[in-house]
Amino acid sequence: MSEAYQAAVSEKGSGGGKGCTFCGFGCLALIVATVCLVVAAVWGLNYYVDKGIAQYTSSEPVALEREPIDPQTAESANLRFDLFRNALANDEEIPPLLLTGDDINALIASHPSLEPFADQVYIRIVEDRLAASLSLDLDSLDLPPIPLVGDALEGRYLNAEAVLTLDFVDGAPDIRLVDITVDGQSVPASVMTTVASEDLLKDLRDDPQFRRSVQQVGDMRIEDGYLIVTPKVEP
Repeated sequence: MSEAYQAAVSEKGSGGGKGCTFCGFGCLALIVATVCLVVAAVWGLNYYVDKGIAQYTSSEPVALEREPIDPQTAESANLRFDLFRNALANDEEIPPLLLTGDDINALIASHPSLEPFADQVYIRIVEDRLAASLSLDLDSLDLPPIPLVGDALEGRYLNAEAVLTLDFVDGAPDIRLVDITVDGQSVPASVMTTVASEDLLKDLRDDPQFRRSVQQVGDMRIEDGYLIVTPKVEP
């Protein structure tokens, strides 16, 4: 598990309560991790490692196409995000958090907890799906070990477009990959068939840090153009 993720799920709200860091850094971190897992699968399932790295990464980042961030949108998104996170940290009642794609991108660009993704991730909400544009500096990510790769990722960038679904199943987020292109190239169908049929967070479901990070979330989904995070209602 990455150091960035561990830092995210162990962070506390300002009130010193249990916190809900997944609602911020963790959610977007896991979207990024999803794309990395797909690329890792390509390398792990194919014998041509050197060819795979050359084919699916680049020596240069790309400038992501994005809309300018409106200052008022950024201020509103940061305020609502912090109020929601702190309310959950202090076991206070609060309505669901609704974020548009513009809100999410404003948070990525301006919220301290999302600083690692500034200029590397751009999110769009398309109907009931998340579309993520990424240009990731792989040197800056603490990726899980990938067999045979070693230090071959130094100075390499992952430039990708991914489409994902987000649901909430059995008390935890469920993220599934619908489509992905890496550096303009489709991922092999054999990999997509395997990956698309599974929740890409399934191996985290029994991890104590992960469970703590989502324990106060009752539901999370994409609906009507919003990322909707609903607090858990205690009986």
